[in-house]
Amino acid sequence: MIRFGQLVRVQDGGEYGYAVIGDNQGDYFTENFGAKPAWSPTSKGTVLNPNEVHHRKTVVEDQTITLFIDGQQILSNTMDGLAKGIGAFGFFKDRGMGSVLVDNVKVTKITPERPVDPDNEGVVPVEIKSSDMTVRLDEAFPRVLDYTLTNGKKMQGQPTKIDTIKINNVDIVPEVSLEKVSENSIKYILKAINTENKINADLTILLEVKNNTLEFSVTEIKNNNTSQKTNEEIIRTLEIPNHSLVSVNSSETNANVYGAKISTDTTVNGDTLTEVTDTLRSFNSNYMYAVISNSKLSASMHSNSQYSSGGGANDFVRINPRVKEFESYNSVGLSSSPWIYHRDVMFNEQTLELPEAKVVITEDANDDGVVNWQDGAIAFRDIMYSPVGAESVKDLVAYRIAMNFGSHAQNPFLMTLDGIKKINLHTDTISFTKRLW
Repeated sequence: MIRFGQLVRVQDGGEYGYAVIGDNQGDYFTENFGAKPAWSPTSKGTVLNPNEVHHRKTVVEDQTITLFIDGQQILSNTMDGLAKGIGAFGFFKDRGMGSVLVDNVKVTKITPERPVDPDNEGVVPVEIKSSDMTVRLDEAFPRVLDYTLTNGKKMQGQPTKIDTIKINNVDIVPEVSLEKVSENSIKYILKAINTENKINADLTILLEVKNNTLEFSVTEIKNNNTSQKTNEEIIRTLEIPNHSLVSVNSSETNANVYGAKISTDTTVNGDTLTEVTDTLRSFNSNYMYAVISNSKLSASMHSNSQYSSGGGANDFVRINPRVKEFESYNSVGLSSSPWIYHRDVMFNEQTLELPEAKVVITEDANDDGVVNWQDGAIAFRDIMYSPVGAESVKDLVAYRIAMNFGSHAQNPFLMTLDGIKKINLHTDTISFTKRLW
């Protein structure tokens, strides 16, 4: 029998993982099916003959699927697209009929040990400040330690040491130097080299605090490759793993994270509000907007990342809140999704936009006596990006669509313009948008 095995982390009929027999007896592989489908190479193992009894065991830890047959490990594969957290368990059969007696099924929950608390021994903090707050940074890497308002209220940054960036999805530990520009700004210069993957770049990163906002800006990306004619020789993407620019944790009162996706279904809410507790052991999502709060402060973040993870509601999910477990508490921080800097060598320099992110910290912005996500959302207005014409959206009552099918141009531009004028007069100059298709 081929293509039979265990289903794991089943979210719905369109997203799940499995470990199964391949197209030949003795071949095994894993696959995750969904927004990011992927499958592993085949591994050789026990041949299962008809009328035999075998013991199968599938272990799922984080995004790693391990398969045992009769106590012997057949494979262990990490599937980056596998859903995290809870999910249903079941069995899978594909490519033809088959009959299998499944008996003595046991499901055991694995509770991993909690990692130790952050070790920041040896970290040298440097400060930048404005009239509203002081931000402490790590001298060794462009990492935020914490924020302190002038009234003494604090919010945390990245709790653990980090030293790695990703360029073109390749992990690199850069050589870092620092320059204090002014009382409110610091410049980091990162020299990133990976000869094997043709990466040789200098990145200049400026962290600047203005009022109650911290700006993280990559002000220059210098590609030192002599030749830049192929995608392997240009700087396509930039990511800083585990780079929480601001965070809350479960030891703080009313700690929570609010996330919003653009729902493409009017009957489905794209918003989620998640409490940050000691039991929140698996939380890693991408949102278009995100706010974290505790009982004293609220923070929101903007990024110019163009990252998408599947289309529709998963388009432009530029903020990545994720949980980090420690022995004493759980921390949830806001990070930028990966930045797409130079998507393809065919695009010229006019299309390049340097990566940036902003964090704003606020207290009770709406004066209702409570600090929550609403205050962070109000403060977000000061750092959000507003496209050209955004101020007119509230005045646009309806869309009119000029449909051109099969490249026949049934609605040429001048005719479309005449239609705009006529409808505008007929409706007493009500504002509307014209969409050309």
